[in-house]
Amino acid sequence: MSLPGILPLAQPHAQPRPEQPDRGGAPLAAERSLRLNVSWTFAGNVFYAACQWGMLVVLAKLGSPEMVGRFALALAVTAPVFMFTSLQLRAVQATDRSHQFAFADYLGLRILSTALALAVIVGLAAWFHYPFWIAAVIVMVGFAKGSESISDAVYGLVQWHERMDLIARSMMLKGLISLAAFAITIALTRSLVMGAAALAMAWSLVLITYDFSLARRFARTGSTGPLPAGHHPSVPRFTRDTLLRLTRLSIPLGITATLGSLILNVPRYFIEHYAGTRALGFFAAIAYLMVAGNLVTNAVGQSATPRLASLYASGELRAFRSLLLRLCGAAAVPGVAGLLVAVLAGKLVLRLLYRADYESYSGVFTLLMIAAGIYCVTAILANAMTAARIFNPQPALFTAVMLVSAAACFFWVPAHGLTGAAFAIILAAATQLVGSLFVLRPVLRASLGSTPMPAEEGPRLDVFENFPGWESGSALLKQQITTLHRKTVADIGGGANPLLDRAFIEESEVDYSLLDISETELDKAPGYYKKIQVDVAAPLDYFLSRVGEERFDLVFSHMFLEHAPDPLRVHRNIHASLKPDGYAIHFFASSNNLPLMINRLMPGWVSNILIRVAQPKRDLNGCQKKFPTYYAMCGAPSKALNSKYRGLGFDVVRHTGFIGHDYYKRVPILREIERELRPILVAAGIPMISDSLLILRKRSATSSRDEVAHRHLPTFSIPQTPMRRGHEAEIPSPRTLLSRHPVHE
Repeated sequence: MSLPGILPLAQPHAQPRPEQPDRGGAPLAAERSLRLNVSWTFAGNVFYAACQWGMLVVLAKLGSPEMVGRFALALAVTAPVFMFTSLQLRAVQATDRSHQFAFADYLGLRILSTALALAVIVGLAAWFHYPFWIAAVIVMVGFAKGSESISDAVYGLVQWHERMDLIARSMMLKGLISLAAFAITIALTRSLVMGAAALAMAWSLVLITYDFSLARRFARTGSTGPLPAGHHPSVPRFTRDTLLRLTRLSIPLGITATLGSLILNVPRYFIEHYAGTRALGFFAAIAYLMVAGNLVTNAVGQSATPRLASLYASGELRAFRSLLLRLCGAAAVPGVAGLLVAVLAGKLVLRLLYRADYESYSGVFTLLMIAAGIYCVTAILANAMTAARIFNPQPALFTAVMLVSAAACFFWVPAHGLTGAAFAIILAAATQLVGSLFVLRPVLRASLGSTPMPAEEGPRLDVFENFPGWESGSALLKQQITTLHRKTVADIGGGANPLLDRAFIEESEVDYSLLDISETELDKAPGYYKKIQVDVAAPLDYFLSRVGEERFDLVFSHMFLEHAPDPLRVHRNIHASLKPDGYAIHFFASSNNLPLMINRLMPGWVSNILIRVAQPKRDLNGCQKKFPTYYAMCGAPSKALNSKYRGLGFDVVRHTGFIGHDYYKRVPILREIERELRPILVAAGIPMISDSLLILRKRSATSSRDEVAHRHLPTFSIPQTPMRRGHEAEIPSPRTLLSRHPVHE
C-alpha cells in the first residue's frame, strides 16, 4: 500500500498462475524466485519514487515553498478520489484464483471508474472555488493519475503472472520520462500548470506505447475469466451485470483505500487551512521522505503477496503466519534505519536535499520517520488481510483510524502546527497497527493449532495460562515420580516451601530431600522433611560432601534458578548429583517482560509497594520473602541456550517460555489487551516471557543422544484444574510431556 497523498507506487497484490506458453512456447508464468521478484520490484520502486521525489526537488530548487504546497494540495485532493474509484481492483484481480472475471472486465470497470474520478475532481475544483492556477493544477494532476490508474489495471494482469520485472521496467520508463518532462517544462516556463500537464502527457505516452502492449501479450496468453467467442481478451468489456458483481465485490476495498488516503491527507487539509500553502509545502516535502521505507515494503509486499494468498487458500496457515512474520521483520528494517538517519543527521539531510530553511523542521522529520516505521509494518498486515480475502472488516478499521487522525489534527494542528500534524500521523499509525493485528487475530490463532508442535527437542513459546509452575507444579512432579518410578528426589531451594506433601511422600515411599543454602529457610519447613543445608553453587567437592553418597533420580527447583549468580556451576553440581538417566525439572522466572524490566530499574522500596498491591496476600517477611535475582541463563528458550545444557551433559527434553504475567490483572483494560496479545506474540516468536519450564535428562554414558531422546520420555499431563498444597487431586491419564497444551480462550 503506497502512502496516500503522494504519487502512489504500484499496489502490492498478486496471485500465482499455472505455467502458460508465450508466443514462442517458452514458459510465461512459471514460478519465479521470490528473491528475484523482490529485487526487481525494489529496483522499480526505488527508481520510480526517486523520480517523483525529484519533481519535488525541482519545485523546491527552481520554485518556492508555495509551489510545493500547491502541488501537494493537488495530490491531496486527487488521491482520495482515485483511491475510491480504483476500488483496489488490482488487489482483487491479482488474487482471483477462481477466475471469476476476465481481464476485459477489470479493464472495463477501471476505465469507467477513472472517467468518474476525473468528473469528480473537476467538480471539486469548481466547488471549492480555488484560484484558477490552483484548480488547473488539480485538474492536470487528475489527468496524470487517470493514466496511472489504467496502467494499474495492466499491472494487476502482469503481476498475476508474477512477472514483476516487466512492471519494474514500466515504472522506470514512466519515472524517467515524467521527471525529464516535468523538470524541463518547469525550468522553461516556471509554471506549475504546464509542469503538471507535461506530467500527464508523459504518463499517457508510457501507457499507450508500453503498458498496452503488455496487456495484449498477457491477456492473449491467459485470461483470468471466461469471454464470449470473438471478443479479444485485451479489449475492455462493459457488461452491466458483470460490472455490478465486480463492483459489489471490490467496493469494501475501495472504501478502505479512500479512508487510507484520507488518514494521511487529513493533516494536510488542516495545515493548509490553519497555516497556509507555504507551511504545507514544507510539510509535504519532508513527508515525502516517508516513501523511502515504503519502497522496501512495496517491494516485499508485491512479490510475496501471491505466496501469502496461495498459502491461505490451501489452508497452510502455519506457513502463512511464518511468511507474514518474516515480511513484517523485513518491513521494520527501513523504518528503524530512517529513524536513525533523522535523529543523527536530520538537519544535514534536509539542508542537502532541499534548502537551508527546511532544516528548522528536523524535529518534524524525526516524528514522521517514527510514523513511517509503523506504517511499513501496517502495510504488510494490510497485504495479509487482502491475501486472506478479509475485505469487509477493513472499512470499519480504516474509519476508526481516520477519525483518530481527524480528532488529533483538530486538537493539535491549530496549537502545535506541523509538529501536531506529525504526532497525529503517529497516533493514526499506531491505531492502524493495533487494529490490523486484531482483524488478523483469527488467522494467527488458527495458525497456532494448524500444525502440531514437533516432537523433537527445541525451544518453544506458549501463553502464560498454560504455565504449570504455579497451581499445577506439585501435580506435575507427582506424575513424574509415579509414572517413572522416581524414588530419590531432591528439592533445591525449597526449604520454606516444599512442593511435595507428607501424604504423597509416605504413600509413594519417596526419599525426599530439601536442599537450601539457608538454615533459617529450612527451619520454616515442617520437621518431618529430610533437610540438607548446602549451597548448590558451591565447589563440586564440597557440594557432594554435603549431599553424601546418595544420588537422585529426580532433582527439581521452583523459582530458584533466577536467584543463582553462577548457573553453570549449579547445573554441573546437579548433573553430578543425578543418577544416569536422571531428570532435572526447573520452574524459573525471566525478566524478558515489561513488568519485571521496570521492576529491575526501580528502587527496592518502590517494587515492594507494587508487589503488595499486585499480591496483597504475599508474606514478604516470611516464606515468600524477596531474594536477590540475577536471571543468568534464564532468558528466552533458544538453540544457543540449549546447547549449553547439552555441553554440560544433559539432553533437553523440553524448554518452553511462557508469555504473559498476572501483574496486569489489577487493571482490567490492560489485562484484556495483554491477554489478547499473548497468542499474537507466541505466533510472532517474540520471546517476552515471564516464566519458563525446563526439563533436562542426564545423558547416560553408554547411550547415544538419539537413543536418549527416544527412550523413556516423560509420560504425564499437566492438570487443568488447580491443585493446592495439602489437597490430593485425581491424576489424569498419562500423556507425553512433549505435547503442546491448547491455548485457553
